[in-house]
Amino acid sequence: MAGFMIAAPRSGSGKTMVTCGILELLKRKQKNPFSYKCGPDYIDGLFHRKVLGIEGGNLDSFFERPEDMRKKLIEANYSICNKKTQERLRKKLIESVNYLKN
Repeated sequence: MAGFMIAAPRSGSGKTMVTCGILELLKRKQKNPFSYKCGPDYIDGLFHRKVLGIEGGNLDSFFERPEDMRKKLIEANYSICNKKTQERLRKKLIESVNYLKN
């Protein structure tokens, strides 16, 4: 499972701008990116969708248990691989103010 997280200690620090720039770069390089937004805020996910042209995922450590978030990531990989590409899994880009705990 390839992916990385963009995090910062507070809101308003430019995570969404950096995330959208990286998503656009990965898309131009035909890396087939997929984004996850962490938390209840839906606005940033709209920016991700604007860049990629597809709906991203959401991971919320307040409302979801860690094992449920891991399951969601695994199921999304399986679904994307079978429905969309079948040659490789999408790279996941997780934007978060807080890190996901194991």
